[in-house]
Amino acid sequence: MAAMPYITHFLPFLLGFASLLIADVTRKRWVFEIKTSSVASQPVQYVPYDQLDGRPNVIVDGAAADGTVLTLSHWPHSATPAALRADLSAEIAFRYLDDAYEHGFADLVSNNHLDEDGVAGVYALLEPDHAQEHRELLIEAARTGDFSCTHSRAGARLGFAITALIEHEGTYEAVLDVLPEVIDDLDNADDLWGDEDAQLNESAIAIGGGAIEINEQPDLDLSIVTFNRPAMLHPVALYNVIDGFCVLQFQPQPRIDYRYESWVQFVSRPVRQRRDLRPLAERLTAQDSVVWKADAPSDLIPSCEPSGESTLSRELVERVVTDYLREAPGGWDPFDPDGREASEGALGTI
Repeated sequence: MAAMPYITHFLPFLLGFASLLIADVTRKRWVFEIKTSSVASQPVQYVPYDQLDGRPNVIVDGAAADGTVLTLSHWPHSATPAALRADLSAEIAFRYLDDAYEHGFADLVSNNHLDEDGVAGVYALLEPDHAQEHRELLIEAARTGDFSCTHSRAGARLGFAITALIEHEGTYEAVLDVLPEVIDDLDNADDLWGDEDAQLNESAIAIGGGAIEINEQPDLDLSIVTFNRPAMLHPVALYNVIDGFCVLQFQPQPRIDYRYESWVQFVSRPVRQRRDLRPLAERLTAQDSVVWKADAPSDLIPSCEPSGESTLSRELVERVVTDYLREAPGGWDPFDPDGREASEGALGTI
């Protein structure tokens, strides 16, 4: 009973604090409902990139345009919010839908190029309810298209189907118009994915039967693939069984490629920066009877290969390549906000 005067004394303060707390919660809930409903209920429209005309827009899987209020892209030097970053732009789009309250909104969405990852991400914003029902399917379709790998057969088939639609239809509007039907009846859309799916199956059987040998060198982010017999392997079958983002193949002619994953802002594992393959081409040319040619590290998928039939042994090529990759400096940094080709020690790269 002796405590009652103290409670009475502080009661006005406690009631005032409680009212402020309730008002703050109510305000935040109101703002949250406004912002989330703006994503879920306001009509979102796809507009071709060259027709945005500076109007407020969200860009998925490409570069920001005039009027862009939010970029949802894994592209190099992207201004995508750090909290939303993911390996694929489609994943970023779904993360945005999960937490739209924290980020900007515009009712126009666009992309500057037409591909599987872009289609999946744009569709997520246009049809969020249906897309969320098929979230993993769409993400794996995007992975198939961009990275040529997935362990989801349904995701691979949808990716192949979107590729076929892009080739047949040629525009975002046309592809997005038929995509829901393809998603809902994927098994019966085999006229779109059947041929490529058969190639993937044949390639997987060939790999399982010993068509290739794989030597992983994780310190160089390198996979060395030696073909034991001639085989035309589907890239998804090959990339499903190797780890490196730099690939040296002998089939039997040698060739070095950097995978697309090393061009984008890949965040699910550390990625060793690309090395500039042009000095490597000069080294190999100096020892070969043919000229080697190579692409700049800023190319989407740079390669290094002989212009004719190389006379170098597999052992020599492997030694020259691994020595070069070990000593060469980083040549491409997708996380550099200034867009420079390389900056050692940047976030997500080694």
